[in-house]
Amino acid sequence: MVITYCLLIYVVVFGVAGIYSLKKDSADGRLLILKISLQTLVHNPEGIGTGNFSGRYGH
Repeated sequence: MVITYCLLIYVVVFGVAGIYSLKKDSADGRLLILKISLQTLVHNPEGIGTGNFSGRYGH
């Protein structure tokens, strides 16, 4: 049972790493967008209003 879980974790970790390496630049860009979006959410938990994301993102 333990071997099965270890094998499953091994496959998932290396599978994710393999998929990431296929389109590294695209994945890095998406992670940057996620990082900026989360920072905006932390600094403005009430929101920034409809249509204001692009301005806040550029800031």
